[in-house]
Amino acid sequence: MLRIILLSSFLFSSVIILIIPFTPEKISNFIYRELAYNKIAQFYKGNSQQKSIQNLFNYVSVELVQHNNYIIEDLNSFNDLIRGVGTCDQQAFTMMTLLEKLDISKTRLRDVQEHTYSEVYLDGKWTIVDPYFSFFPKDFNNEYLSLEDLKHIEISNKKIKNLNLLDPQFRKNIKNIYLENDIRWNNGVGPEFLEYRAYDFYRMLLSNFADYVYLFLGDFYLNWFQNLYLNSSQVSSMTDKGKIWIPYYTDNYEENDDAFQLFYKARNYDILKRTSIANKYYLQVLKYHPTSYWAIESKYHLSK
Repeated sequence: MLRIILLSSFLFSSVIILIIPFTPEKISNFIYRELAYNKIAQFYKGNSQQKSIQNLFNYVSVELVQHNNYIIEDLNSFNDLIRGVGTCDQQAFTMMTLLEKLDISKTRLRDVQEHTYSEVYLDGKWTIVDPYFSFFPKDFNNEYLSLEDLKHIEISNKKIKNLNLLDPQFRKNIKNIYLENDIRWNNGVGPEFLEYRAYDFYRMLLSNFADYVYLFLGDFYLNWFQNLYLNSSQVSSMTDKGKIWIPYYTDNYEENDDAFQLFYKARNYDILKRTSIANKYYLQVLKYHPTSYWAIESKYHLSK
């Protein structure tokens, strides 16, 4: 009887796993994003919690940049990664999203003077982890620093490690930047990540499902899922998002749905570390649509 129950459970789970890519777009896209976050987080996982935080901090600092030629579009962290664009809010939220996939969920947003950064609870305090300014400060005792610590420490190379690697203008203004404001939250303290993310019961269920599927099936399942998605009508019917993403796009470039679709595929493969396939699509953009805006973007990503 037990064997029958176990077999039935296995078969039921297998059917669910196989049909998920073919479910309505709202569900399948959500699962795809959650699987992708798992892949990226696991790729940058370190041999300690601190090392994992450092790795993902470095990743977000490099991959999401403020770009004056782009309009900020607040949809989700996956969309930000596809675009490679984000200001402090998007960078902080993306980093916390990826950390949560490594069970580091005691994180929160913090507002200071005209700026938002993320805090991670480390060594008994809320430490500054700010990808926007590439600022994850430690003192020379290798203790991570909090906002409160900054108020009582000299901002100098003698007190804070690697300070000389940061932008000189930022170094001059650290004390003025990291002052609390009350625009969104009392004392600038946001809710912890899981509360701020505010998944309802069904999203939490789907998120947990994606986590377990990736844990057991890993890249084998994700790659299969990704290939199905990128060859689906969802992608082949996409219109050029330049007019949404780029200021004055239609004044300077012709809309080109085919070029955008190829570029979109390339970016999806790129951020999930399937580099050879990504490069194939970047090159197709250059070959078939050399005068499009997406050829410019493809050249940039091929050169990285």
